[in-house]
Amino acid sequence: MRYTHKQKSAILQKIIDKISKEIFHTTEDSEIDAIINKYGVTLEESAMPINKNTSTILVLGALKGRKSDYQMTAKKLNIPENNIEFVDDYSKMHSFNAEQLRYSDRYSDIIIGPTPHSIKNKGDFSSVIAMIENNPKEYPKLLKAIANNSLKITTSNFKELLQQTRYYQEAI
Repeated sequence: MRYTHKQKSAILQKIIDKISKEIFHTTEDSEIDAIINKYGVTLEESAMPINKNTSTILVLGALKGRKSDYQMTAKKLNIPENNIEFVDDYSKMHSFNAEQLRYSDRYSDIIIGPTPHSIKNKGDFSSVIAMIENNPKEYPKLLKAIANNSLKITTSNFKELLQQTRYYQEAI
């Protein structure tokens, strides 16, 4: 039988869910060791520290001001431009696939600001924020950019949030 991309995605999701439940329902370290052996995973692969050359901070949301100002803020904190990915265009946010964040080894952190509620593959959740907050162990560290009691990415809160990222704390 030939599987479509959608069917393969659904199968992968069911396998991930099953293995996740298997791991998170363990009560003894020996049970985790058995799961690691069962799937042929080595501890070094599953406990990878942040790699400053390959880890990326995702900035998802509309920016207040020019992107170059945010890039300069990161540069002043010794975070290279290639270690930050901006998805700040509203039309690109609509088609952003939230599923790529799940169990991601590409992103160390997500700084999130104003985003549309209709992001692709967020499941039954009202927003990508709700999706991540309800399953924090499955996603990179989430940092909400808040200014004046609402989601807003400003250069000042961006600098503060960058300093709270796993990337900054482990790789810098």
